[in-house]
Amino acid sequence: MLARVMAERSDVHARAHGRELPHMRAHEHEHAQWREQPQARTQVRVAGVIALRALRASGGATLPVPGFEATPFRLAAGEIIWTGSSALLHPRVALVPERMSEQASARRSDHAAQARDVWLDIKNAIPYLSETVGGSHFNHIECLTPLARATLGLMHSAIPSGFAALLCGQPLVFPLSHRADAARALAAACATNDMQAFTQAAARLIGVGSGLTPSGDDFVGAALFARRLVVAPAHRAAWKQCADAVLVSAAQRTHVVSHALLADLAVGASYAPLHQLSDALIEADEAAALNAMRALVTIGHSSGWDMLAGFIAGAAGCSAPEQIHSLARNLPQPGPPRAPLSY
Repeated sequence: MLARVMAERSDVHARAHGRELPHMRAHEHEHAQWREQPQARTQVRVAGVIALRALRASGGATLPVPGFEATPFRLAAGEIIWTGSSALLHPRVALVPERMSEQASARRSDHAAQARDVWLDIKNAIPYLSETVGGSHFNHIECLTPLARATLGLMHSAIPSGFAALLCGQPLVFPLSHRADAARALAAACATNDMQAFTQAAARLIGVGSGLTPSGDDFVGAALFARRLVVAPAHRAAWKQCADAVLVSAAQRTHVVSHALLADLAVGASYAPLHQLSDALIEADEAAALNAMRALVTIGHSSGWDMLAGFIAGAAGCSAPEQIHSLARNLPQPGPPRAPLSY
């Protein structure tokens, strides 16, 4: 499974960029030289599979991502990773002791220190190996009612932001308000298994929003993540081609950090709460799904909410409160007709 996701990621990167990013290629030669130099190293407690592989290749050496020097994101052997002390688990994260994380934060505020190399020690790191979403055999129709009920439970206790405002009938804030129709179109494309319409809607959403990962990227990526969960084997290859096309287009519409996280979502490898939500739905466990949602929406300013909205759009084809309520009551959805036999 691990080999499969890494192979898919390599294929996606090649299709999207046609070549390695120049700044990543340049750093690989520098990393090879640095391996011979003794450096003070920060101990890594837990490392995601992508971070672990990259740090092994670089000998622990990292550099800031050009243009993102004041963020936790780093380059290791040309791969984007990030460091923190309490981040939710992700294939790209390297968790370090809190004291080390505080020092890193101080260093990022020092312009002179931003460009320096940072060395990480993964000798005692515990690997985080999440199962790639996709390939499970279950009746996905039966998971939609617990998904909808968990969503309603979350909305009773939290105020959604980002694209998730659509799920409770609230207006989107600028600039997302100019893409509400695209978000609805993407959800409808999932409901009718229309890959061409999905690709067209995704092109209008990628890059929309502020922050390290634009809301549109999170929404589209989580929808692709959910499609891997619910699509039947006969349609998986076609949806993979759809995901590849979205990522090629996204390379021209968003920045390198967000594109890397989008590519992870597209191959079913992302934040632990998304995997926990998927596991809960496979078991039709409403309580576990709600707990996973609560963890998911704590990510970023609105990234978690955007991913939740995208996941619901991808899994259930929903983008409006009446659709959520209908699913929660196990009734036929209003709006675009579903085509369950086409999955």
